[in-house]
Amino acid sequence: MIFSDIGGHMRFNVHELCIRASQRFVLNLGFGSMGHGTAAPIGAALAQPGRPVCAIIGDACFAMNGMELLTAAEYGVPVIWIVETTRCTASRGTGAKR
Repeated sequence: MIFSDIGGHMRFNVHELCIRASQRFVLNLGFGSMGHGTAAPIGAALAQPGRPVCAIIGDACFAMNGMELLTAAEYGVPVIWIVETTRCTASRGTGAKR
């Protein structure tokens, strides 16, 4: 199960990732809020023990959820976070014309 957060890095996740039929790609576009891709994988890993869970997120999204990460560490929740360093807190930072 692969999670993506909202932000500039999302473009890569949507356009370039190759998702197999046995995998699931989760992208919460409900309100477009950043931070979902850090916390949601924890719940998915707890709900489906033994299933690999990975999140590909930007650095600003990752920084929004310190307490959730602490909880995952305390309970040994097996989630892999791949954090892209974009140094930009908005999706307009990547691909924008100057």
